[in-house]
Amino acid sequence: MAISEIEKQQLAQLNQSRLKVKQKSENSNGLIQGISPTTFINIGEMVIILGAALTVDAIDILDLTGVGAILVRLIDIPTLGALWLWRILKHQTGPKKDPTFLLLSAFLVELSPAGMIPTWTIFVIYIYFQDTKLGKKTVGKVQKITKLKKPK
Repeated sequence: MAISEIEKQQLAQLNQSRLKVKQKSENSNGLIQGISPTTFINIGEMVIILGAALTVDAIDILDLTGVGAILVRLIDIPTLGALWLWRILKHQTGPKKDPTFLLLSAFLVELSPAGMIPTWTIFVIYIYFQDTKLGKKTVGKVQKITKLKKPK
């Protein structure tokens, strides 16, 4: 079956209409100019996770008291589990992006006498920089600046 000229013109018009609708929907989808809904969700997620990490690290000040030391340890264990679950569900698979080593090292620092260091907050900020374009650009620029020239 051959397509007539009229049908070809109608198909071309239909495709142009679809393209216009798609362009309009892409322009109006952003909640804020230049930010897609996915980016907005990621920012909201980071605010919630970072807020939780800051709260747990603020509670770590209780480590100075005797009763607070026990309470802090009991809070750090669920925090470890929650952050581990967050990273696993965040599509990080494979040995290269496995969060277990980073989480365990942060947890060990929390259990040590240096537990007053805000390790959960540092972990969340590190993950944010690792996951975002801004972080990758920043790390790339720092690596370029700090690269040492090899002697000949």
